[in-house]
Amino acid sequence: MGERGEVYISSNPEDAKVVQGFKLEHMNMRDADSGQVLWESPPDWEGKFFLQELEAHVPREILACKAISREVRFSSVEKMDDFKLLQKVYFQGSCFEEVSRDCWAWKSSHNSSSGFSSSALSCPIPPTAGRAR
Repeated sequence: MGERGEVYISSNPEDAKVVQGFKLEHMNMRDADSGQVLWESPPDWEGKFFLQELEAHVPREILACKAISREVRFSSVEKMDDFKLLQKVYFQGSCFEEVSRDCWAWKSSHNSSSGFSSSALSCPIPPTAGRAR
């Protein structure tokens, strides 16, 4: 489930109802120190998040950042409890960071989840602080 290149949606009818009302609206990556947006999801990604793997090409400058922040904005028609947001970051075909955050969404709400991670290609995977609102 959720491996690289795999788009996964549960076959449970209740889950399908939640997925139908769930929308990933926007993603971005910023220099955590300056707040400068270094990458953001293109408009043509809207509506494609559950249909195909989407590949992001971030600028080389992101590797010079001491820390980066990632924000994912989403909305939900249905209330979602025990919702996990899993982000896997790949570089040259290898996963070098995997971040899981516990989130929630009220019925008919707009939400965002953001977190910070250490700079580029540091191993082992650094601890990530995140929040859902």
